[in-house]
Amino acid sequence: MRPTHATITGLHIYPVKSCRGISLATAEMTGRGLAHDREWMVVDAEGQFLTQRALPRMALIETALTSDTLRLTAPGQSDALELSRDTKHLDSARKAADWAATRSLCPNWNYNSFSVYLLAKAFAVTGEKRYLAAARKKALVGVIPGQLTDGPHAGRWMDAHNARPAYHYIMLRALGQLTAVMPKDDPDRAEILRSLTLGLRARNQEILTKGVMNKEKSIEALLLMQQWFSEEKAFLKESLSTDALDVLGKLVSEQSRRGQSPLSPREWGLFLEAAKRQSH
Repeated sequence: MRPTHATITGLHIYPVKSCRGISLATAEMTGRGLAHDREWMVVDAEGQFLTQRALPRMALIETALTSDTLRLTAPGQSDALELSRDTKHLDSARKAADWAATRSLCPNWNYNSFSVYLLAKAFAVTGEKRYLAAARKKALVGVIPGQLTDGPHAGRWMDAHNARPAYHYIMLRALGQLTAVMPKDDPDRAEILRSLTLGLRARNQEILTKGVMNKEKSIEALLLMQQWFSEEKAFLKESLSTDALDVLGKLVSEQSRRGQSPLSPREWGLFLEAAKRQSH
């Protein structure tokens, strides 16, 4: 019988069951497997083990190990606040938002959109209008002007870098978060909503006619649109978001059934959370 050879292409451990794993260059092997793999679990007040099956957002929790510390964080300090209700995360989020509000715009529309997203989320969490004002200004001056409004590529951003599907949906995520938290009578909301709708139609149409070119950021943005605009069915239909998300959902579900890991932890968590809402 010929010996079987195997090649290790990656080492990963999951210190906390149902939370995000850690990629390693080397690992210590113990009698029970890799050191610190699935060594901890999260329990509720009654001592019951919590899993992603019941709480899909646990997939967003990142783990980090030092010699004597296990650290758990969720992407975005305001997300961490929602998960833990610990006000230290709110304090950290305020500092980040205060910093972003005072920064000058940069020449990259995509980079500016990260500030828009952060500031709009800060307003949603705190209700402080100064964050909304800063997010609105950065969107109107630092993101929307780069978008083409007519021609065969209407809805895309004019430069080749930000015309890529991943960056396109990152900017739409920011505009979607801002639109969702703006009062309906805000005089600038209509312009931002037009830009958001145009951008969504442009790339969603491609998903429907040409296939999926970027799965991660498109499904993240569309899942958030579905969540933020759940009561605005006409917008979701007009922007082709419902149809495009259906295509993405079928693709991800099929890949999962085949035993593949179809999405990164954050996007997978959002997908499972949406599936759970629909099942009720």
